[in-house]
Amino acid sequence: MRHSMQTAPPPMQPVGLDDHGVVRFRDREQFAMLIGYSVSGFSELSYVSDRSYRMAVQAAEVLTANQEGNMKPQDHKHWPNLNEQERESVQDLAKNTARTLGVTEADSIGYAMVSVLADSHESRGIGQ
Repeated sequence: MRHSMQTAPPPMQPVGLDDHGVVRFRDREQFAMLIGYSVSGFSELSYVSDRSYRMAVQAAEVLTANQEGNMKPQDHKHWPNLNEQERESVQDLAKNTARTLGVTEADSIGYAMVSVLADSHESRGIGQ
């Protein structure tokens, strides 16, 4: 069974001089992504930032939910942690974003927004 993966061209990586004056690329996180580390394996690398790992987890959650057909914001595991105002904001913003982009996937957009909100709560220590 093949899993679909969204790909985008990799951004230009930073370069720097090594101890011998050789110009080399510096971003080992990007290299780990390019060679296909699993998200769980990626988390175990000492040079991976918390931000990069959280972004990878969010992308994995959206991909998994999409495959399972659970792409509504209400299906997200963090939906119950949002207050009523946040829930309404997610739904309205997802609809408006879909309309602006000319797409019909407002639920998918909303699902991703719940992931971002949950990450924001976690980084600020809300709901822990």
